[in-house]
Amino acid sequence: MRSGDPAIRSRCPRCDGALDGPLDGARPLPDVDRNCPTCGIRLLPIIAASCGQRMLAAATDTVVLSLTAGPLHLALSALMDSPPLAPGAKGLDALLQIGTRDLSELAGHLVPFLLMCTLYFALFVGLTGRTPGLRLLRLRVVSTHGVVPGPLVAAWRFVAAIGGLLPGALGWVWMAVDTDRRTWHDHLSGTYVVREA
Repeated sequence: MRSGDPAIRSRCPRCDGALDGPLDGARPLPDVDRNCPTCGIRLLPIIAASCGQRMLAAATDTVVLSLTAGPLHLALSALMDSPPLAPGAKGLDALLQIGTRDLSELAGHLVPFLLMCTLYFALFVGLTGRTPGLRLLRLRVVSTHGVVPGPLVAAWRFVAAIGGLLPGALGWVWMAVDTDRRTWHDHLSGTYVVREA
């Protein structure tokens, strides 16, 4: 595969067996068997989204969440009279003070925001397969069977994505070396991010 070529699924999503036969873009060539040679399930050819496309979609969704869930979180924190994480500090000082906080205190303060983010991804990805960022870049999240993953899988996928950020973002960096351009949260939730035909 040349460096500019899109990644095309090369392993079975169920048994992880190697797939034989050439694929032509988003569809198999007419003489190529459409079943996995190892487990026999019917295969749906995909073209995986590039790392750049996925990062741009994630950045777009971050902006959308900052403009929607961010103010809601701040309003909820004000209503609950939550103490600030970095009282009196601004900029880098605030970030450093927040970094010294106990993890359980930090998690407790961020729970409302994380719940709103989970709801955002569960509804958008779980019901349509696309967040606003994915829609903008003509990408879609699909299950290993080629369908919309559903709200529970989408919520689990978001939780796994947050977990993939903790070990130095290795869960996300993994897509740069994965043959199908899947992150850890894609593997854990049984999903792919694909380009729309």
